[in-house]
Amino acid sequence: MREHLKFDFRLMVRAWLCAAICMIWLGVPATAQQPTVISFGAPGAGTGAGQGTWANAINAIGEVAGWYVDGNNVHHGFIRGLDGEIRSVNAGRAGAAAYQGTLIEGMNSAGATTGYYIDSNNVNHGFVRAPDGRFTIIDVPTAGTAASQGTIASNVNAAGTVLGAFIDAESNWHYFLRGSDASFTNFDAPGEGPGASIGWGYPDELNDSGAATSMYTDANNVYHGWLRTPDGIVTRIDVPGAGTGSGEGTFTVAMNWEGAIVGGFIGPGGSWGTVQGFLRHVHGGITTFEPPPGKGTVFSNDINANGEIVGTCWTWNEAGQSVGADADKAFFRTHNGAYAVLSLPGAGTGNYQGSYGVAVNPRGWITGTVTDDNSVNWSYVMIP
Repeated sequence: MREHLKFDFRLMVRAWLCAAICMIWLGVPATAQQPTVISFGAPGAGTGAGQGTWANAINAIGEVAGWYVDGNNVHHGFIRGLDGEIRSVNAGRAGAAAYQGTLIEGMNSAGATTGYYIDSNNVNHGFVRAPDGRFTIIDVPTAGTAASQGTIASNVNAAGTVLGAFIDAESNWHYFLRGSDASFTNFDAPGEGPGASIGWGYPDELNDSGAATSMYTDANNVYHGWLRTPDGIVTRIDVPGAGTGSGEGTFTVAMNWEGAIVGGFIGPGGSWGTVQGFLRHVHGGITTFEPPPGKGTVFSNDINANGEIVGTCWTWNEAGQSVGADADKAFFRTHNGAYAVLSLPGAGTGNYQGSYGVAVNPRGWITGTVTDDNSVNWSYVMIP
């Protein structure tokens, strides 16, 4: 994901953003070239509510990886090449019942992917898949072997190091790094302790320098971010102004090759309808930022080498729902704070429906998912 680019797409992104922002907020006709939006669904993806295709990663050359859910609610990984061909990815021992199967979480610049599969006993097993299709199964030796326990791999960098989480026999969560030599390093975040969990997801980012970041929820249901530097030092990240009560706190989500971290925080008395953003700079300083104008929440999902951030924004009504004009929208934020809010064609307007920004590569190419009015999902690539 970090290789040098032959073309500078940043100027194209800036021109598109100027046009998009004018159209969205000023009502001025756009004259710049509009981005190309490619919508796609994996062959075999289901067409019922909660089924379809989810993009999860995009690398520097524009390959996209993720998973899809078929008509029987079984998960399958996929990789979409630059030519548009979509290859299904299935671990050999993945279960074939509903809510079992294979999920791809991350991809590196060479096209190696990592993720996990759920077997027929509902145990998790990590894997890394080489670009030529060879699978290596990853099971942390101290991971539990009962249902809902096991190993979850989530990211792989250019050196072949894998970041993930594992659930032990007591159902406690821990993190791991697996080197290209198959050695394991297990660790916990400071203050994590028994009863903590990884929250809604899994470790989120491992850059090519070997630094990692993610978040956890402590035993009091407070969110905390963390950073692990390549020398093995793990530091907790709590944004000044973040709340310290249940359902409040700080979460780190993504990191670029330099080590800049993006995430969000919930202040005292806040909720998922009031999430604000933050950027932790390479040398440790934190800058907070507000949602796009007219939106109540900014949920960042990725940051690229240029400091450009993608994610999702929404506004809750009095019932705690984001519907109609306030339904979920993807966003793109430049390094200087300018926003473009994106609603993809066919996006639904009900609660938990809309357009979602998931990942951005160094070229400014965006990938994400759209949920329609029937809660069916498909994915897209937006090229400036």
